[in-house]
Amino acid sequence: MESLFVRVLTLSLTGSAVLLPLLLLAPRLRGRYAAGTLSVLWLVLALRMALPVPLSLPWTAVTVDVSALPSVTLPADPRAPAEVPEPAGPESVEPPRAVPPAAAPEGRPLPLLELAAWVWLAGGLALAGYQGAAYLLTRRRLLRGAQPGTEEERAQLAALAAELGCAVAEDNRVAAAQAEYVFLCVKPQMMEGVLSELVPALGDGQAVVSIAAGLTCETLRGWLAGAQGRPALLRVMPNTPAAIGRGMLALCAEAGTAEERLAGVEALLAPAGRVERIAEGQMDAFSAVAGCGPAFVYPFIEALADGGVKVGLPRGQAMTYAAQMVLGAAAMVLESGKHPGQLKDEVCSPGGSTIAGVAALEERGFRSAAIQAVEAAFRRNQELGKV
Repeated sequence: MESLFVRVLTLSLTGSAVLLPLLLLAPRLRGRYAAGTLSVLWLVLALRMALPVPLSLPWTAVTVDVSALPSVTLPADPRAPAEVPEPAGPESVEPPRAVPPAAAPEGRPLPLLELAAWVWLAGGLALAGYQGAAYLLTRRRLLRGAQPGTEEERAQLAALAAELGCAVAEDNRVAAAQAEYVFLCVKPQMMEGVLSELVPALGDGQAVVSIAAGLTCETLRGWLAGAQGRPALLRVMPNTPAAIGRGMLALCAEAGTAEERLAGVEALLAPAGRVERIAEGQMDAFSAVAGCGPAFVYPFIEALADGGVKVGLPRGQAMTYAAQMVLGAAAMVLESGKHPGQLKDEVCSPGGSTIAGVAALEERGFRSAAIQAVEAAFRRNQELGKV
């Protein structure tokens, strides 16, 4: 039992020594390797930790030496009488007694450590089985979603393509090969993996457009090194109001990009809102203000509505009043050409309620909080570009 316990303990420590680096490197591994590869890696690790059997390896990460553990010997009780040996003599020698053979134990209770080891083993096997089943199920669903298997599904896709005026492809590489403009709408940490799949299908006469924050044209061009030719490379940074045609979008391109390509992307994005060309060095700053900005404004609108509720307005009306006010105030800045400070002064009358509210915002650090939010978003954009 002691041997089994030591083996389980050694295995747990060895697995932990391997598991900790994997957990620390997980964010980078997700961006560089396919999900299937990572799932297999985790499955192998789970199986190894679930089977407490020795493997013939040239080294082991952690070894537990039981003999090196300290032992404790309790001192004798000083109050106990000392044992005095009896003098040896013929009368003190007892003849040896026959020891009856021990009967085989019936229904021996399972020791606690052994029971815990079996429970641990069962849990490890269950976890490994769950991981494997989850991977296979996810893979099956993805393949079924990417490749319609029934005539009915294919007919539905064909009807949708006809309605939208687009083509249907069974995988990303086929879609990229047929497209003039390839928009890469994935997270920065996923970009390299996506491009590695698409590179064989890309070449001259195409334009690759990235909306990933932080990734420069130089980095993206390095990942396009295996393309059949040299596709044009551009970057776009939108924001969520683009979904309703009210977005603010920035556009930049690699040096030497033809005007035709820039104009083509602008035309494609025009229905989403206002598109403006900027230098690539300004892209992270633009993203911090316009890309992240809606998330800074929404809590402000919510807080205004909460204030309205506190002073007696119904929730729905308070939200509508606050949102429409922000919409109108933004239009005033864009259409009047006046500085926001001037527009603020035009609303504040001496000793009035507006200046009292502005003073309360200043007292709570409203401006400073907004500036710090932009700075924090800007720093994070730069971190995302370090892949």
